[in-house]
Amino acid sequence: MTDTPSVRVSNEDGQSIIEFILASGVVIALVFGFVRFCYTLGWASYVQYATFMSARAYLAAGPSDEDQVDRAQEVLTKMLKSGGGGADKAPLLARGIGGGSITGAEVGPGKEFSPDDRRQSWMQGVRYTFRARVLGVRASTFEMTSESWLGREPSEDRCLSALKPKWELDNGC
Repeated sequence: MTDTPSVRVSNEDGQSIIEFILASGVVIALVFGFVRFCYTLGWASYVQYATFMSARAYLAAGPSDEDQVDRAQEVLTKMLKSGGGGADKAPLLARGIGGGSITGAEVGPGKEFSPDDRRQSWMQGVRYTFRARVLGVRASTFEMTSESWLGREPSEDRCLSALKPKWELDNGC
């Protein structure tokens, strides 16, 4: 009696390749998702810097209240909008939502501002709200708000009207 080796037929020849492709797809999706998340956080940091710079422009005294708001809006537009228009610089990462004349931006007294309440009288500055897609899909969209409240110096017009009757020559404005 001779033992003849039994021949086994296997259909598992490509299994390791298929497993590698599936695992690679998951790893690549995670890596790109992490990179996109980092870009979104970088953009959020840049927006925070832009609102701070805009609030500084709003803080500085100017000839009128409207001039102070215009300067703050100009800084914000240069930093966050493309070509000086209303289009966002990074629309694939985030888009401004709400706001006034600039989409996403509010310049001036905040919702908490109260000129009569000393604790809330400084709440003037810039708020920018935007919607970001973290992983590039609609399901991963969330809203972020950046605020910079630095207060505001009185405009030259307001200063002159408040001090003119008291001191005609040098009123410090």
